[in-house]
Amino acid sequence: MRAHLVALAFVAATSLLPASVRAQTAVHPSSDALYIGFRAEPGVAYLVAYDLDILVTDASTGISIGPSVSIAFGGDSSTDLGRQQEYLIAADFVRARLTVAQGYGLRATVLIGAGMYLVGLPEQERAPHVALLDDGTEVIVRERYASALLPGALLTGGVGGDWYFDAHWGIAAFLVGHVRLDDLNRMPALWIEFGAGVRWGE
Repeated sequence: MRAHLVALAFVAATSLLPASVRAQTAVHPSSDALYIGFRAEPGVAYLVAYDLDILVTDASTGISIGPSVSIAFGGDSSTDLGRQQEYLIAADFVRARLTVAQGYGLRATVLIGAGMYLVGLPEQERAPHVALLDDGTEVIVRERYASALLPGALLTGGVGGDWYFDAHWGIAAFLVGHVRLDDLNRMPALWIEFGAGVRWGE
């Protein structure tokens, strides 16, 4: 009974929307999006991201692919393990999206991608700390890390959403996690990105 009431409430609410909103297409044959947001781990940083989305099935199935790239910068992260970053570029050469819900200009997706990252690491030094030698002796050590520009491979998974407020323009958001596929310990094993912005499509 409660489920029927929720469904009726949804239908009633959406029926009150202006006809121009109800008529918006949820899935476009191709679209671009530009986002601003933040990256978490190691430490919070600013983020700018872009993606291209090309539909490869019919709109009702809603499977699309396209490249995506993000650039994180301006973070104030810890120097533990030499992980303080000047910038981090994460690119999915192919990112696939599956539409899980759509209507009234809204599209909700789950996504998966694969690509690489490029991280710029400045010269840095970890604060002095206690370490144990093999014989159990405690010593004070100071770890120094050289500046480096390091590439690596990654996998991406997450969710996204778009809402078109007219035939070609809409707002968009995403939340993804990147997992590195190498043993580079100056990069975290997982980092999260969030972005919100604008999408335009044909």
